[in-house]
Amino acid sequence: MQQILEAIKKSRANIGAITQGQVLKKEPRRVFIDLGDIGTGIILGREYLFSADKIKNLSPGDEIAVKIIGPTDENNFWELSLNQADKEAGWEKIRQARDLREILSLNIIGANQGGLLMQFERIEGFLPVSQLATEHYPRVEGGNRVRILDELKKLVGKEVKVRILDFNQQDGKLIFSEKEAESEKLQDLLSSYNVGGEIEGEITGLAPFGAFIKFGEPTLEGLIHISEIDHKLVDDPSQYLKVGDKTKAKIINIAHGRIFLSLKPYKQNPWDEIESKYKKGKAYPGRVIKQTQLGALVGLDDYIFGICEDKEIAVENTYQFKILEIDKKEKKISLGLAE
Repeated sequence: MQQILEAIKKSRANIGAITQGQVLKKEPRRVFIDLGDIGTGIILGREYLFSADKIKNLSPGDEIAVKIIGPTDENNFWELSLNQADKEAGWEKIRQARDLREILSLNIIGANQGGLLMQFERIEGFLPVSQLATEHYPRVEGGNRVRILDELKKLVGKEVKVRILDFNQQDGKLIFSEKEAESEKLQDLLSSYNVGGEIEGEITGLAPFGAFIKFGEPTLEGLIHISEIDHKLVDDPSQYLKVGDKTKAKIINIAHGRIFLSLKPYKQNPWDEIESKYKKGKAYPGRVIKQTQLGALVGLDDYIFGICEDKEIAVENTYQFKILEIDKKEKKISLGLAE
């Protein structure tokens, strides 16, 4: 009869199953768990060490979730894991938080060149640089990776609001997004601005692709792309703007949770007077700036550029170019080498 009862108990217990149990007794480096009608389990060895911090706060009679990781031994004790049960429960909470799009407040515990490290339900995850909110994005001129890491390290210990962007339990991958967490609030703030409107703000950072500017109340941050800084061909934004500069800017686009701005409307547009300065059919000196898929980009002056289809001419050299066509509307000039 005893053998039949044991067989019944084993049939109700599956290796890998999560089940509830009650703490029976604590001993040095092992804990006994009452599993009800499937018998008694034990947490010992490395499974005890993995959960030592939690075990020290347990008392006989406490209800806990455990995972059955091994069959009964010679004493008919199931091998249990408290740590693995906690992880299983943690991944389930991760799934729920992702599905419900919950906003989580988490502390940053580390940094590397790709982003920031944080934990949710004792499971470590990653917040990539690309998913940082604009206020935390490392603005480093030239994209120096060492300096980017230095900026990210300054955020360690800070609490930030994030959403779960993606996870894969099997691979142990957990990805957070700060941008996702602020998206709804950001959309509300952006709704009060319109393309064509004007803002006044302060330059907060410079990058190879443009400048960041903060404005408004509550504060928002917009981007002035390098092509919108001046009518000239801008190579280095820091030659035109400095952090702390105050300036007006026009809103030219609102997309992907960001406001895009331009300084060009506040500067004289050289194309307004193009027809009085350059004439179709006449020749003018021009310097070859670079070769493109369309041909050579030629600077006729600091502001006006044209395209010459002759790809054999040397970069940085100056030639005489004949103006073949002027398209004022599209701001395009077609050139040919003067004979």
